[in-house]
Amino acid sequence: MRIIKHFKKNKFNTIFLLGLLLEVQLFITFFIIFVYQGLDNNLFKEVQAKPEAFSFSSNLHTWLFILLFLPLIEEVVHRWHVGVAHKKKRTKIVITIFSLLAILILFQSATKIEFFFLSLLGISYSLNFFNKTFSTLKISLAQIILTSVSFSFFHYGPLRLFDTPDIASISLTLNFIGVSFILCYLRINYGLFWAFLFHFVFNAILFSYQFSASEINETPITHTTSCYTLSVAESGVLDNLADFEISQKHLQWKTLHLNTGFHKALQFNKMDLDFFANQKNIQLDSVLDLYSQKKQFKVYSLNIQKKDSCLIELEEILRLLEKEGLMVKQKQLDAMRNK
Repeated sequence: MRIIKHFKKNKFNTIFLLGLLLEVQLFITFFIIFVYQGLDNNLFKEVQAKPEAFSFSSNLHTWLFILLFLPLIEEVVHRWHVGVAHKKKRTKIVITIFSLLAILILFQSATKIEFFFLSLLGISYSLNFFNKTFSTLKISLAQIILTSVSFSFFHYGPLRLFDTPDIASISLTLNFIGVSFILCYLRINYGLFWAFLFHFVFNAILFSYQFSASEINETPITHTTSCYTLSVAESGVLDNLADFEISQKHLQWKTLHLNTGFHKALQFNKMDLDFFANQKNIQLDSVLDLYSQKKQFKVYSLNIQKKDSCLIELEEILRLLEKEGLMVKQKQLDAMRNK
């Protein structure tokens, strides 16, 4: 009974409790998925197939971006304005302007779906100026819901809900909403700094796990034949800063997942660049689809320099990368995941 009385004293304690429950459901759902194979593994297969969405490196500037800058911008965008309806009009205007500037920094290439969830943030901002119409409590609760839904759908799992809804994507959506509930609770009761600190610790735990699982090996790989010279190394930069170049003698990309880079190169190859040899009765795409990157959560830089009259066999390159432990045939990869 004391616990119930304590939660009744502060309405936002209920939001905090609900956030914790939404966090717990994620672990329960993923436990079920891992224990009962085949129930819903599509999400994990997609993550394995698209590790560039989660890629990072051991470079200091990358860690600073992921652990400090990104959480700071996200907190400014999603939670700085929450719970300030009772403050002076000048303060609310300053917070709104800086939050909008942060949105411009973070979401320069927003999709149509993302623009919809940005509009939810806009509504949440505007509620601060309706404190004479609604109570501060009602405004804050509405802001918590709006900003939490918006925050959730700016992450990979929830966004996937629009394409292929399943148990995993629904669970991830609820999880990010729960995280935002907790962050909003901290922002309202203790200030933006504590929300940022929690966000920082949350990201640090998540990415430290990925860091330990990635088996980072910065030793570059170089291979030279009579036809070409191939070099591969860990890129050390986030994937969204990718730089791709291709000509009839030179193929190079930085910070792109190996499969992604090859697929991009094949698009150019179909435009008569003739970088890769066209194999009779074999589509180059189908050859590439047989392989996947072996070590997930890693990004590489790759450089191929070929001789004047050479046409490179794509399968030869893939076999070489397989030998070096960077690529693996899809059937073998599926067998590894099912163990």
